[in-house]
Amino acid sequence: MKSAGQQLIQFPGRLHLSGLHWLVIIASFVLTLVAWWNTRSDEIKIQSAQFNYQTSQILDILNERMDHYQDALASGVASLHANQLGVSLEQWRVFSEVLSIDVKYPGIMGIGVIFHVEASDLPSFLTRQRQNRPNFTIYPDHDQGEYWPITYIEPVDKNFKAVGLDMAHEHNRFTAAKHARDKGLPQITGPIILVQDEHQTPGFLFFMPFYQSRQVPNSLTSRQSEFIGLVYAPFIVKNLMSGALANQDRLINFKITDESHVLYDELSEQSVDYDPNPMFKKSLTWDQYGRQWRLDVQTTQKFRALNQLNMSQWILLAGLLVEALVITLFVLLAKSHRQAELLAAGQQKLILEQDKTLKTTLNHMGDGLVLVNAFDQILQCNREAMLLFGVQKEALPLTSEALFESVGHPECNLKKLHNKAKGEAELTFKSQGKNTPVSFKVKQFTINGGDHFIASMRDMRNHYQTLAKIDKASAKLAAAIASSAAGFIIIDRNGHIKECNQAWLDWSEWRREDLASCCYFDLLPESGVGDAKAHYQALFNGLEPSLRTERQFIMPDGVIKWGMESAAAIDNGWGQIEALAIHVADIQREMQLLSHLKAKNISLEKSNSDLEQFAYIASHDLKSPLNAIIQLASWVKEDCGELLPETSQTHLDLMQGRATRMSRLLEDLLDYSRVNRFKYPYEVISLKALVSEQFSLLSGIADFSLTCDEVQILAPKIPFEIIIRNLLSNAIKHHDKGQGIIAVRYQEREGLHCIEVEDDGPGIPEDMFDKVFEMFQTLQSRDDKEGSGMGLAMIKRIIMHYGGEVCVDSVVGRGTVFTLMWPDELTEDKGDENET
Repeated sequence: MKSAGQQLIQFPGRLHLSGLHWLVIIASFVLTLVAWWNTRSDEIKIQSAQFNYQTSQILDILNERMDHYQDALASGVASLHANQLGVSLEQWRVFSEVLSIDVKYPGIMGIGVIFHVEASDLPSFLTRQRQNRPNFTIYPDHDQGEYWPITYIEPVDKNFKAVGLDMAHEHNRFTAAKHARDKGLPQITGPIILVQDEHQTPGFLFFMPFYQSRQVPNSLTSRQSEFIGLVYAPFIVKNLMSGALANQDRLINFKITDESHVLYDELSEQSVDYDPNPMFKKSLTWDQYGRQWRLDVQTTQKFRALNQLNMSQWILLAGLLVEALVITLFVLLAKSHRQAELLAAGQQKLILEQDKTLKTTLNHMGDGLVLVNAFDQILQCNREAMLLFGVQKEALPLTSEALFESVGHPECNLKKLHNKAKGEAELTFKSQGKNTPVSFKVKQFTINGGDHFIASMRDMRNHYQTLAKIDKASAKLAAAIASSAAGFIIIDRNGHIKECNQAWLDWSEWRREDLASCCYFDLLPESGVGDAKAHYQALFNGLEPSLRTERQFIMPDGVIKWGMESAAAIDNGWGQIEALAIHVADIQREMQLLSHLKAKNISLEKSNSDLEQFAYIASHDLKSPLNAIIQLASWVKEDCGELLPETSQTHLDLMQGRATRMSRLLEDLLDYSRVNRFKYPYEVISLKALVSEQFSLLSGIADFSLTCDEVQILAPKIPFEIIIRNLLSNAIKHHDKGQGIIAVRYQEREGLHCIEVEDDGPGIPEDMFDKVFEMFQTLQSRDDKEGSGMGLAMIKRIIMHYGGEVCVDSVVGRGTVFTLMWPDELTEDKGDENET
């Protein structure tokens, strides 16, 4: 007896099918179903990716348009500051005409100015406005105690009903206006009905605040005190969408809502290509300048038409047909089944290997390759072609026409390119905001009686950039030769002079005809020829990009002149260096000053480098996040102050205090970095008057007495004020009793002003005498005594800059004496030496 797996099923004609044959048939059927299911899944993924892409594209377009409108408001703020915030009605009209709102900003109804007016300033404000507009008035009435009237709006003929409208009369307008003022950021209102809109459709206002200074103040208090008004633009959402994203030939429809208010709606039967049963839909939250809009998106009928699941159905039908053929083949060729199976396996392996080799070759080609059949269906598209068209493999269109449409060439396909200019053409692809020139070569061939077209394509950007570089280099070279004020020479690899300009001939006193047969090295002293050849060889070999050095030259009469030589390699555009361009400037007189200038430059470069690095860290890496922390803490306190427990409020106050202390430290650091940037003139100063003035400016001086010698000294006033103010401030701030005596004494020692500032405070330990002049050093915790630790460091830096000295003497519990030794007059060499 045969086992069940070995039993044969007999058919008429004495043909037999074994259990293995049936296993193959069943497996083939399962594979067909798997292929059908995978293909259908891939189609759904492609459709989902296309839907997500269309959604993100709409968001990008809308965000770009809103940013565009923000730029228009920012230009209005800039115009106001350019006119010192005193812009007139006529000036605003001219600005609006230059802005060309109707042409450049479709969807916007106008642009205007809203001034913030306190109740006490209202009569004078109305008087100014009625000088040119007697009928100007503010409406409607309200009880807010302040006024936010629309003062200017252009074009006024479309918006005359809005002139004088007070933002404070209505909640959405007033709330957005105050948020713009307090945050210093652009804001939009909640849904409103514009007074100038006869159709009463949903709209909103876009606000941009402006202040007395060009920069937005750092703190909430400063923003509120320096606030002037708003530049604003009114919008009707329907018009905005028509200008930004017309509903025509789109694959998705969408609806925009603000809370429960519908701003724009395409999800209705009246919309173009509306699909009541969409293939895909989703909802998004869209943050827009202080408002959260909800965006509901769904596919259209056109999307459905372009994404029918035909491929998977064809695969299923083809698989079933193959199944029938396989069964027939097994029945007819059962006796030769094993031989046919082995042959098929061998052929399949060979085909797979060849297909793998072909795909690898195509995907690693430097040029793009696209193959289509007579129906323009894409049969093959390699990786370089997909990169040029900006598509992924899973999103590859079915036809070459759709592929060309994605890069801005609708109605174009490979057949049309073949019939044009003998199959050669150049097109500019527009993808992701970039323009890419692409050259095409299209060939036609026949397979099984059907026409096929294959196109090779190449990115021409590098080619044109190379040509542009060559042209630019040639133009620059010609201009340098013709008009350079310094001597200009071109030499080849052998040192022969190929070209020189008139400036070189005038300086060197050589004649052009003598240089034609002359070698450049013949113009150099023998002692400098070897060094010059070594330098030029390094340039020709690409080891050095350029050369700059002092060199001696021999004149026709044998006189030696010094010249500053600058040499650079000339590339022929193909990576080969064929010549050197040499500039020579006369430095005969400058050589005498060279050593002195080098010393000065080293000192200056170090000072500038330190200052620039410090200023960058302070202003960018520290100040921006610090201001953000202060602002965020202020917002939290304003919004949640009454809701927080007492411990959290204490922590919040502590955080604000620490941030404010850091801000003060940052300002002191910036002042410290600026100490050496300015030179102040020496002038006659009354020491007693200056000390008394600085003492009166300090806080907490009621219980302190001050004595000072009366003397006239010669010193730079502003730096001297900084030193005195910091010493007096330290004496008061760090006093342990809250009251005391400060004495300022003067005497002259060996041509120096000797000034002593003494207090009767707690004193300084001797081991801290040197450390107190270091940055960030404080004797007490900053929580106990607020301070940045920069005052004495700044004093020492200023005094050393002016060639003086500072020291401290103190006994703990008996007071402190700071002694300043200030030169009677600044000498530049001494100041620079001390600073170094």
